[in-house]
Amino acid sequence: MHIFAHRGASYTHPENTISAFNAAVEAGAEGIELDVTLSKDEEVVVIHDATLERTTNGSGLVAEHTAEALAQLDAGVWFSKEFKGEPLPFLGDVLEWMKANQLIINLELKGGMDRVYRLAERVIDEIVKSGVAAERFVLSSFFHPVLSDLRQKLPGSEVAPLVVAGLYKPAFYLDVVGADALHANVLTITKDEARGLWKKGYQVRLFTINDPTLLKEWFIEGTVSLMTDMPAEAVQIKQDLCKGK
Repeated sequence: MHIFAHRGASYTHPENTISAFNAAVEAGAEGIELDVTLSKDEEVVVIHDATLERTTNGSGLVAEHTAEALAQLDAGVWFSKEFKGEPLPFLGDVLEWMKANQLIINLELKGGMDRVYRLAERVIDEIVKSGVAAERFVLSSFFHPVLSDLRQKLPGSEVAPLVVAGLYKPAFYLDVVGADALHANVLTITKDEARGLWKKGYQVRLFTINDPTLLKEWFIEGTVSLMTDMPAEAVQIKQDLCKGK
């Protein structure tokens, strides 16, 4: 049962930045969830939205900007003046950063059908070239067709469809997709379903839980990993439970 920092420690730091990832390490998270998409020239950039306005000082579609242009943007000042000058990271930056820690990284593949297959190819190419162990990666997407053969392309990695609605016969569906795990909105899965998947060998990771009561409830269940914007608080709750508090 692991704690994944959702876009890094995104409650206290600008999301999807190296600062947020470092804060997650300091908090004691075992994993980080982050989002990747393609630039105009097919470089893999770490950002959640299809547009730049919310989390950078840029504007327009990410896909309409080259990597060189994206590298000039500020990805921190929108959050706080304290983070002014924080760069927008690329997957290569994350892969280099991973060499200094042992965290599990969940890469959420963003984008529509027209680009997500190419994104998956680029992500796998970069991971293989980096030398970082495939076992440290979970590849997820809301566009499930792209996931079907990723385990064969990156042996050792995990594949996980993202869902925001309940699944009928979830274990059957995961088998059809060729997945190792399910990433589900916490409001769309029952404890019995999570327990059943766990017993069949599937990983279940729930997003995005910041409420202390809900975190404690699922920690007590003990069959799932949790994604949170607040990894320090989640780690503290988990530690308190282990101590019987």
